Amino acid sequence: MPYHMLVSEYIEGLPNHETNLGLGEELLPQQLNDVKQFIAEFADIFAKDATDLGQIEGCSHDIDVGTNHPIRQAPRCIPPARRGEVDKLEAEMEQHGIIEPTKSLWASPIVLVKKKDGSTRFYIDYCQLNDITKKDSHPLPKVDELI
Repeated sequence: MPYHMLVSEYIEGLPNHETNLGLGEELLPQQLNDVKQFIAEFADIFAKDATDLGQIEGCSHDIDVGTNHPIRQAPRCIPPARRGEVDKLEAEMEQHGIIEPTKSLWASPIVLVKKKDGSTRFYIDYCQLNDITKKDSHPLPKVDELI
């Protein structure tokens, strides 16, 4: 049986429904203890809610699309019954600094997906942008090497 552990047991204030870690059956007791110690030691890096998400000031990220022209996709149809939900999610993300109003030649449609708990996940379909983005060949380090 896999170990199930709530990060919130080690970090006060974290909501249980977002922090349930399913750890593999093959985890040795010492490894489980190491995970618990890691979580306790780095408790300050876990966001307790959307207002606790970190942001980097003074840094920008450019997406290399070569000489391709901007892609402006039409918005997908949102049923009137869900429009209020979209407005609420957009307002929350703007309030928390996740998104900001912009005037751009680029546009990708939003996609709403119902989660198991009944809430809505807000996605942006960047497939067409991804298709023209030049791939970075820089290797990313493995997570276990970073920890």
